[in-house]
Amino acid sequence: IERYPRSKDAVPSFREAFRHYVLPPYIPPKPIFSRSDAIVTQGSCFAANVAKTMTAIGVKAYWLEIQEVMNSPLANRTYLEYLLTGKPITIKNHKIGLQSVVGVQALVDFKSALESAAGFVFTAGLAYCWFAEDGEFQLVGVKGVPGKAVLTTTDQNQEHIEAIISMVRAVNPAIKIILTVSPIPLTRAPGQGSAFTADCLSKSTLRVAVNQVMAQKIPDVYYWPSFDAIRWLSGHVGPLFGVEGEDQRHPGQSYIDEILGAFVEHFFLPVRGRGLIRILASRLCPSMG
Repeated sequence: IERYPRSKDAVPSFREAFRHYVLPPYIPPKPIFSRSDAIVTQGSCFAANVAKTMTAIGVKAYWLEIQEVMNSPLANRTYLEYLLTGKPITIKNHKIGLQSVVGVQALVDFKSALESAAGFVFTAGLAYCWFAEDGEFQLVGVKGVPGKAVLTTTDQNQEHIEAIISMVRAVNPAIKIILTVSPIPLTRAPGQGSAFTADCLSKSTLRVAVNQVMAQKIPDVYYWPSFDAIRWLSGHVGPLFGVEGEDQRHPGQSYIDEILGAFVEHFFLPVRGRGLIRILASRLCPSMG
């Protein structure tokens, strides 16, 4: 167990700090995927980065694109219940979200991809959820329909994530699951509050919820510390957000590449010799070359 670094020299770069202080507890004993395996990612825009990286190294990857407001564990659980369990859609708001926002064909393709995938990467993005005045969960906000944003609890989010794992395993018992928390902050605060405070509460809730899920020691469920690296190391290695042409809500692409390059290195078997996976990773992140 490492101490928190006390000197500037102890954190010389993002890459070295990530690999020394953050990554070690989350490396699997051995790689669990081959290059021929298909990976499905779901959740926030960070899940799209995972799919993009997998595609770049020649791995078949599928990402279900949905609006950020639908990237809470509750929202993901809700539409997976409709998709994977055959639950009838009786709530008008949910029908709007599934048919107009996500798309029926996209859901069908997503289910097909899940059934044959070797891995499922779920990224938790938002703990705030929108509820109507009568307390009914709203999958999407509809203009003119009154309601309020509610910060869901850690226990609720733990329950939602475990339900997602169970549903996915019901259609694909052998699938390996990687949980992450998106480092990308929310767009705005609910109501008139501080967006920074709201984001802190939202992300902290999700990170604790995921930790509680991991404490259950569910077989073949892993955690990848993308959130921990971006949000905690940024105070020590200089700004990570708003650099390399990105806006203030997104970290520079080289830092995303570093995190995902390490994911490829440790979760995928090398091909044609031990060094190839590192060569592939260096194409994603030149600092690894």
